[in-house]
Amino acid sequence: MKRWIYSFSKDRKTSTLEREFDFDFLEFELTAKLRFKKGFSYHIQGFSDEGDKDICGKIWIDFTIDPIDLPNKWSEIYFDLIDVMRHEMEHLTQNGWNEKNGKWLEDDSLERNLINQGILEAYLYLLLPKEIDANLQGLALKSRKKKEPLINTIEQYLDSEEIDEERKESVIAVWRKRAIQIGGIPKF
Repeated sequence: MKRWIYSFSKDRKTSTLEREFDFDFLEFELTAKLRFKKGFSYHIQGFSDEGDKDICGKIWIDFTIDPIDLPNKWSEIYFDLIDVMRHEMEHLTQNGWNEKNGKWLEDDSLERNLINQGILEAYLYLLLPKEIDANLQGLALKSRKKKEPLINTIEQYLDSEEIDEERKESVIAVWRKRAIQIGGIPKF
């Protein structure tokens, strides 16, 4: 955030932080970029690569914002960054270099591809086991930091995904069951 705020104050078009993190429990390289683009809607993306036996994981954060929306949106960006970082860190623990006992999940690239191609409905992405766990962890941390009920954070997120009420309720029901299995996630 400090790098992004500084870059904004200097009227830069982009701000990028590249850094390696080596915690006792997680090791990864981070590239976090914020693009300042006039006329563009606020957009956030996160990606991760689990790594393998030789290479640690990698996280890419890519946010875009119209500079006219700043500084008013710094708080929103901060909370979204918390969510996306925790989400992607969860993915790193599911497979590869940083895999943790009990977190391994099957490869779902076939389903992801079918969703991306429009063959399967987009909302099904939210029901992929890897995404359920990552969303729950990211959104739970975001709600704690915002000091708001988790259900509010979840509903705001699902509203941004533009799914109908019936699908939204089905996603919440699946996430509730999984949250109980994971443990440590507030009831919602």
